[in-house]
Formats: sequence, C-alpha cells, structure tokens
Amino acid sequence: MNRRKFVTQTAGALFAAVVGTQAVQAQMYRYNPEHRRPVDATIHDLKVIAQHNTYSGREMERYDTAMTHLSQFAERLHEGFFDKGKLDRGIDDVQNVLNKNPMDGRARDILNHDVVELRRLRRTWDLGYRYGV
Repeated sequence: MNRRKFVTQTAGALFAAVVGTQAVQAQMYRYNPEHRRPVDATIHDLKVIAQHNTYSGREMERYDTAMTHLSQFAERLHEGFFDKGKLDRGIDDVQNVLNKNPMDGRARDILNHDVVELRRLRRTWDLGYRYGV
C-alpha cells in the first residue's frame, strides 16, 4: 500500500470516528424543555433590566452579548445538542454584566440567581435537572 493511500484511508477512518462520536453524543442528549427554563428566564431578566436603565455603548454591548450566547445555546438545545461551551460563554457573559455594569440591588439579586440556576443546569443537566428546585 502506498503512503498516499494509507494517509487517505487513515484520515477517512479518523473522520468517521469523529462524526460517529458526535452522533452518539447527540443521541445521548434528549431535548428536555425544562432545560430551557433558566435560559429563557435569564434572557428575559437581562432584557427587562437593560430596558429600565440607561447605559453606555459598552455596558449595553455586555447585555447583548450575554443574550446572544444564551439564545444560541437555547437554539442548539432545541436541536438536540447540549452545547456546554455556549452555556459556559453565556454564564461568563452574565457574570461580566454583574461585575462591570452598574445596577440596583434588586437587579443584581435577580441576575445572581439566574447565574446560580445556569451553573446548576450545567452541572446537573444529565441528572434530571428541574428549574427552581
């Protein structure tokens, strides 16, 4: 067997293994609408808090970024993929809003609760996560 044919077959086998692994992972996750609840609640809270305050461009951009990443996670979730990377980015973005944006105590408490729920979802999604329990 010549080298080119060997490399081509090996690359093909590796590609098939990666695609097969992703398919198995996708089959292992079964969409659960309960998993969307903390994401939807966080997006809603971010919108409400952002609407009731006046922010600079950078402060508003933090809200938009958080909502975008959480929305992307929710879309992937609905398609049957629990995209931990997108969820991690969304959690980091909400934490960034908390750390860098001015807000009143009530808004801060709401977003802190949302971050706790998102982290709990990330930690227990495969163990029967229930929102607010």
